[in-house]
Amino acid sequence: MSRLLRTALACLLALGTATARAGTATDRFEIAGIRTGMTEAEVVAALKAHDATLQLQRTLAHYTYRDGVTSHRSPEYLSQIFAAPRDTVAHPERIRVMFSSAPGEARVVSVSRELGLRQPPTAAQLEQQLLQKYGAPLYRRTAGKDVTFNLAMVWEEAGRPNCWRTLPTDSNMPAVSGPSQGPIADYILDGQRRGKLPRVDVAQCGRGLRAQVVGDPARTLIVRMSDLGAWAASDLAASRWVEGLRQEAERARLAGGKTPKL
Repeated sequence: MSRLLRTALACLLALGTATARAGTATDRFEIAGIRTGMTEAEVVAALKAHDATLQLQRTLAHYTYRDGVTSHRSPEYLSQIFAAPRDTVAHPERIRVMFSSAPGEARVVSVSRELGLRQPPTAAQLEQQLLQKYGAPLYRRTAGKDVTFNLAMVWEEAGRPNCWRTLPTDSNMPAVSGPSQGPIADYILDGQRRGKLPRVDVAQCGRGLRAQVVGDPARTLIVRMSDLGAWAASDLAASRWVEGLRQEAERARLAGGKTPKL
């Protein structure tokens, strides 16, 4: 999978064979109304309900492969939706939603929200709000004080394997963080080979959610959520799909080859 090149193409969205597990209405794994497993239409509806003034940008992507001589591109698919207000100074909020890869139906596998707090609450007040929304975390840790204060809290889906924490206090959960987010399957499979992660079918890996509070008073809130099982399974399905496209292109090239006149 890491050898495949995925290219992103952005365009404005007009407002108006693994599948990500959809969260239920009572499931606390949710960011700005968005849950893993949602379709594009459901994400757009959730973002409109969250803040109708958000500007949405739709990102398409494709894979490239070679038939041994010529480069080819796979069909494009929906990779991400990025949402932000028109005035990010007055309303500093950014939401990025990542979808599963082709060839399956595009479903949410990761969400990231970063919010600047223009009227900062105390870190304790914001932590209490997070506890009310998401419940008791798997663990929490703090560092620094005042402007350097940093609080990290982590939640995991009950009853499913952890496929990202190689240390009990690891808080760097893989999640969408930019327009060119790479695959997660390689990370999980490598961790399994090294004995750092449980040796399970990657599709069974659970969801995780991480919240970070920066500053006290709190200046920034970052919340990220991923369905690691659906994300990794999508990566592997895409790898098989692209390999099939490559083999088909190679067969077509060999069948169409012409020998020169000697």
